[in-house]
Amino acid sequence: MTTENLDNTASSRRVLVFRILAVVTGLLFLVAGITNALAGWKIGAGSTGDAHPDADRWFITVGGTADVIFAGSNLLLAWRPRLSLLFLYNLVGLVLATAINLPVDPRFAAIIAVVLPSMIAYPYWSSLRSVRSWWRRPRPVMLVVSALAAVTVFVIAGVAIGRQIGGTDIAAQGSWWADYAEHVSLLGVAPLLASSGRPGWRYLAGLAAVAWVDLGLVALIELPDSTGSWGTIGGLLALGVGAVLATACILDRPAAAPLPMRSAPAS
Repeated sequence: MTTENLDNTASSRRVLVFRILAVVTGLLFLVAGITNALAGWKIGAGSTGDAHPDADRWFITVGGTADVIFAGSNLLLAWRPRLSLLFLYNLVGLVLATAINLPVDPRFAAIIAVVLPSMIAYPYWSSLRSVRSWWRRPRPVMLVVSALAAVTVFVIAGVAIGRQIGGTDIAAQGSWWADYAEHVSLLGVAPLLASSGRPGWRYLAGLAAVAWVDLGLVALIELPDSTGSWGTIGGLLALGVGAVLATACILDRPAAAPLPMRSAPAS
């Protein structure tokens, strides 16, 4: 029996339950994410209740922007649950967030409790069995750019984790370096998964493009000197990544199916 046939066994009740949970999770993250993302433009201080919002504004902004990707992915899955690429992104996000944040901030368990129900209820887990074959026909340009961006943000995340472990600054005291390591990593994971070209890649790449462009502009214009900020050069590079992703979403269309050959007329 094929994976597709296994997927078809999902009951309509289970799909409905997942859709409800995905909408609730998506809306919760969307409200918090937008509020925090706007902090980069100095519109409010974010919804985190942080004691030092000005000093930590870059971290708040990155966290909110990444949360908007997660929120958008959940809402899209509620609409089209079979887009397992989006679910894989959510799954990777949960694993990374738990591994990085829970050891330094036990309160993160509350966020896990919010996200976990929709993850468990996902009706098409079996579609992940073929994940190793998802990159057989990738989007080559986007894959190269996404890989370079991912390597860069993973290095940044590693430095942030080191600062969290051994740091005594304000950001370390508020566990912001760990939070930053998680969210900046997911900014690299999103386009990397989207470059596979799997169904739903355009949605994930579009969300990532908006995130990279927004953070590039914030780093370039509003917070070039903020703690952890990418600065002017990093902002310009982030805009370049966002532009490549956006261009791929707009121009990279599936090739038209070849017309069937006409059979030779009988003599």
